[in-house]
Order: sequence, then C-alpha cells, then structure tokens
Amino acid sequence: IHVDGTATTTGLVPALTLQDVTIRGSAGGSAPVVSSGDAPRLTDCTFRWNSGDVAGALVVDRGAVVSGGTFADNRGPTGAIEATAATFTDASAATVNAVLALNGATIEDNVGETAGAVRSLANTNLGACTFSGNRATETGAQGGAVLARNLRIVGGAYRDNYANGGGGAVALLDAPESVAAYVSGAVFARNSTNGNGGALLASVVPIAIIDAAFDDNE
Repeated sequence: IHVDGTATTTGLVPALTLQDVTIRGSAGGSAPVVSSGDAPRLTDCTFRWNSGDVAGALVVDRGAVVSGGTFADNRGPTGAIEATAATFTDASAATVNAVLALNGATIEDNVGETAGAVRSLANTNLGACTFSGNRATETGAQGGAVLARNLRIVGGAYRDNYANGGGGAVALLDAPESVAAYVSGAVFARNSTNGNGGALLASVVPIAIIDAAFDDNE
C-alpha cells in the first residue's frame, strides 16, 4: 500500500486509515505500507513476516498514530517502523512537527540492520507498548527496540531486545539530531548490547527517568 497525500493546514487529516488489517509476507519497495500523507491512523492491525528496503512494515514522513496491533518478525534496515522526517510543510507553508504515536502496540522479534524495530526523526510518543526480542544487528547499530531523536515513553515493557552497538532497548540518535528523552513507569528487562547502555543510551542530551524499573540488562 503506497499513499501520497497533500499536507493540510493542520497536519492532522489522515491520508490513510487502516483498521483490523493484516499484512503478511510482503516484500519489496520501501516498506509494505508507505504514507507520505498526513499522519496515517492504524488501529489493531497486524504486520508479520514482511520486509522492505527502508523498514519492514511501515514508512511515514509526516508521523503516524498507531493504536493496538502487532508488528512481529519483520525485516529491513529498520525492523518495523520508520518515521523519516522531524517536520513537514503544511498547505499554508507553515512548518509542522511530525509526531509518531504508538499506543498499546506489541512489537516483537523484528530484526533491523540499523534499528531493531522503530527509527524515528519525528517526536515519538510510546504509551503502554510492549517491545520484546527485537534486534539491531549491524556493527555499531544502536537501539535494539527504538532509535529516536525526541522520545517520550509512558508505561510499557522493553524486554530481551539487543543492539550490536549500544542501547540494547532504546537509543537516542547521536547529537546534534537528538533533543531529549522522558521515561516514566516503564520496565526494562534482560536487554543487552555489545556497546554502552544495556537498556538505554543517550549521548549529550537531557533525559528524565521517573518510576521505572531496570532488571538484568547487560
């Protein structure tokens, strides 16, 4: 599925809406689903055993809202989801912040060369998501589950993820791209890396961690 769209003046009119859709075994192109329209909405969708030249499941350039659903066993340079832009220009020529929001999603066993499951230049909000068994495999790859520039995590569990180069579960992009990270109420367990940050890696950017648990990371 490939959708092109014209930016609206709000940046909030979805060019693509998917609900209870299953995509399995798709390959080729940037990803099985590509949207350059305003923030697509995906609700309770399943992406499994897919691959792409940019991401294994979904590529967006104006953010996206993902509610529920499962992303599992996908493959690509980014294992599952890539948000390629931090901002975009709306129909009135104003600059709009792109937002990637994932709420209550299960993201597991994806494999990426440079980011295990999610790579995002957008403002990224992760609410009560489960990331498990994702892997960033390339030498020096960071973010076994998530690699982002501006990240907010509320709740959720990050377990058994691996990155070859740092940030077994979560990594912020190298400065100067990264902005900040906020983590509240999340659990990080049994994540690992060959580099720094068995659970979390942040380079020269502020990070706030509140009411979180870190168990058996390596």
